[in-house]
Amino acid sequence: MKCNWTSRLSISIIVLFCIIMFSGPAFPVQAPTPGGLLYFTSRNDFEITFRHLPLEDFEESSVADTAIQFFPGPLTSASSNAAFSPGDIIEGISIDTTTTSVAPDNLVAVGGNFSTLGNLSKVVAIRDIAENLAVEFTSPGINVVAMDLFLGTASDTATITIYGAGGVLLDTLTKTINTTATFFGIYSLEAITKITVENASQVEMIDNIQFAQIPKQLTIFTNRAEFDAAHPGLPVEDFEESSVPSGVSSGFMAPLNKESNPSAGFTEGEILEDINIYPITNLSSPAGLLMVGDNYAMMNNPSKLICNGPGASDIQVQFFNVVLPATIVMDTYVVGMDLWQYAPAGDPEQEALVTVYDPFGKFIGAEFVVVKAGQENFIGFSSNQVIFTVHIQFLGSPTNPFECIDNITYGNVQPVGLTFYENESVFTYTRSGLPKEDFSESPVPDFPGIQMCNEPIDSTTDEAGCFSPGDILPGISFQTERSVDSNCPTCMYLIGRNTPPNNNTQPILAVGSSDNLEIRFSDKNIRYVGLQSRLNLITIYGPGDVLLGTTMNYPIPTSEFSFRGVHSNQPISRIVLRGLPWVSEVQFGTNFPWPAYLQAIGTGEASNK
Repeated sequence: MKCNWTSRLSISIIVLFCIIMFSGPAFPVQAPTPGGLLYFTSRNDFEITFRHLPLEDFEESSVADTAIQFFPGPLTSASSNAAFSPGDIIEGISIDTTTTSVAPDNLVAVGGNFSTLGNLSKVVAIRDIAENLAVEFTSPGINVVAMDLFLGTASDTATITIYGAGGVLLDTLTKTINTTATFFGIYSLEAITKITVENASQVEMIDNIQFAQIPKQLTIFTNRAEFDAAHPGLPVEDFEESSVPSGVSSGFMAPLNKESNPSAGFTEGEILEDINIYPITNLSSPAGLLMVGDNYAMMNNPSKLICNGPGASDIQVQFFNVVLPATIVMDTYVVGMDLWQYAPAGDPEQEALVTVYDPFGKFIGAEFVVVKAGQENFIGFSSNQVIFTVHIQFLGSPTNPFECIDNITYGNVQPVGLTFYENESVFTYTRSGLPKEDFSESPVPDFPGIQMCNEPIDSTTDEAGCFSPGDILPGISFQTERSVDSNCPTCMYLIGRNTPPNNNTQPILAVGSSDNLEIRFSDKNIRYVGLQSRLNLITIYGPGDVLLGTTMNYPIPTSEFSFRGVHSNQPISRIVLRGLPWVSEVQFGTNFPWPAYLQAIGTGEASNK
């Protein structure tokens, strides 16, 4: 991926701009807790990360709007009572109170728009404020959960407790719950078996529960030899170019990258070009890093290390390369590194949580690592998504203040089964004759023309000012992924020709900046897709909505359009554009029909085609 400017700005300004642009706030999630839980406060952000989960919304209940119906817990898929029949509730969930002081009808089905409550649709509530709400997950391995929570009369704090297998406590937190829907989402490295919600003075209510077992999105390596064998020939940053002598440490201000940093003992170009290291701090004062020479006291390190300095709680590595005059490249899919701990009076071993994010701050995955004192502790991972940030968080006691890294290995090892193209000529040479949708049939006026169109847009669209039936090629459809644009909640934008600064000769299809553009293919065997689009993270999905991989499109400058193509060994079912979701052209099709072509050659028919 590249972030581009037309003027010769300083590297530090470009880096700052891109960090702000690509690390948030598109996905405002907090760092994982020491227990390995990642919390979401927005359902939109949650559903972009975890799509198509089962949903329990209680709408099968027989309770009428504005009415209530008491019934006994637990509420499961087998429940048969005055409010629910067998099969009304999806399997794998059980809702009850933590005790049963109001027996036997300890739960309440509440119809939509109940007069004294803030629910717009049906919800389930506890009956007695002395009780607490309990949600158990009976399917094995559930590690992703979301729900809407309500309180009965006023906004207030509630205690939410999350349990794992065998009743092990994973985390307890205090969260403000409103009388209208308050979203609460979780991703956990461990299985979630139960969640309780407690408020001492009000009724707790719940709706729109989603849950699933989500496989890890990272391939994890804990052995460097195995990692290197799987990804041979990758560059390694070992910090040995530093002039800091043996047994000595030197503090310096972040970041550490390919620029000169005399305090760390580096001249320009001695750090590999894609590596950028930062300390993470919750303090208002700046935090720094430490360059630690080999054989430092009480570390037994045979080589030089980078550690977080005083005032820094964690350390993170971002993978991007500034290429002047105006480009930043992000194309890392594989990362490995050694972790060290400084333990003068602390634990002989600690646990670290390593979390990985994409260029727009979207969570990719996380893993725990046991870090033993006085030795290298390797962690490596590969992803089919572009890796931008690796966050390292040691979970030990404060007596072990420094987190250290060494031997950072990384590379552009593209997702298995995908081939990406930046050059349209190479793409069309590889697979010629693909149908091309360029929206040229649209009657939208030239600049400053703009037209809002209902979604989805496909070959059947019949809307004045947008398209007539047959204007869009068969087999392809366009829509927003989330429909969160308040100005156009269920529609898309057509932008006229010659709209500056795009210089577009054909209309452009776009969605609001808060949403993503989704392209779907009805043919079950699409293997080639080529796009002319603006700056985007392009996500490719296959059958069953399996994520095949991501890539970046990076026009120069970012106001322009550029080409990005993909060939997949598996069928492509849909593609999502995130970032600046504007597209001016889509080519798509199957593998070249060699058997039919060769047969045609053999019969002499090919010469007439």
